[in-house]
Amino acid sequence: MFIKRSFLEFLMFVLPLLAFLGQYFGLLLAKFIPEEREAGYWYFLTLQFVFFFCLLFTFPFDGAWILFFAGLICGLVFSFPYFWFSLGLFLPGTSFLSFVFVFLYGFPYGTLFYSQKDRLPLFLNVVWFFLAGLLSFVIAPSFVFGGVLGAFIKDIKQQVLSCCYVKHHRLWFRRRA
Repeated sequence: MFIKRSFLEFLMFVLPLLAFLGQYFGLLLAKFIPEEREAGYWYFLTLQFVFFFCLLFTFPFDGAWILFFAGLICGLVFSFPYFWFSLGLFLPGTSFLSFVFVFLYGFPYGTLFYSQKDRLPLFLNVVWFFLAGLLSFVIAPSFVFGGVLGAFIKDIKQQVLSCCYVKHHRLWFRRRA
C-alpha cells in the first residue's frame, strides 16, 4: 500500500513543527517539577549532549569539508541551535530520526532554560526556525552540519561556565559568612 504523495509533503512540513515543540514541553516539565531543576542540572545537560550527538549522526552530510568548516565558524558566531536544526530538518534526505532527536533535544534544552529570567531567546528560536526553513532550500548539507556543531559547542560552553560560576559564587559566600 502506497502513501499518497500529498500526505508525505504535508508530513515534511508538520514534522519540523512538532520537533520544534520539544523545547516548550521542556519548559512545562520544568514548571511542574521545580524540586528537580537544580538537582538534575547535570542530568539534563548530559541528556542534551547525548540527544545532540544522536541527532548529529542522523543529519545528511555530503562530504564538502570547506563548507563544513565555514558552517562551523558561522555556528560559533551565530549560536541559535534551532536555526541550525531547522536548516537541517528541511534538507532533502533528512531521516525521521532527526525529527525525533530534535524533539528529544528540546526537553532538556527547555528545562535548563526555565531558570533563566530572559525568555527572549525562546521567542527568537521561533523566528529563526521559520526563517531558516525558508533558507534551507539553498543551503548545502555540509554547511548545516558544521553550523549545528558550532552552535552546540558554544551553547554547552556557556551553560557549563555559567553553572561553574554560580557554584563558585555560592561557595565563596559560604566561606565568607
